[in-house]
Amino acid sequence: LLPLKERAQLMAALRPVDVVTSFTEETPKRIIRELRPDVLVKGGDYTAGDIVGREDVKRVVRVPMAKGHSTSKLIERIVRRYARGGKPPTG
Repeated sequence: LLPLKERAQLMAALRPVDVVTSFTEETPKRIIRELRPDVLVKGGDYTAGDIVGREDVKRVVRVPMAKGHSTSKLIERIVRRYARGGKPPTG
């Protein structure tokens, strides 16, 4: 929903974040190896074994998903509501 540049700006504004980057490869393996971050943060929907680059960092942190705040669920709710001709809220 947010363009990459805006997402990167939001992440970079967080005090503990030193670097925000993007990649065009299929996985971030190469960039993680190059940057060698101390901490790699991923969503809680990833299993520890599925986190690419985990062996190249000192620590992996999996952040729990916020219940009811899934982007996918938000999009589904918008489509359900407005695909039936509902009016968007004003103001």
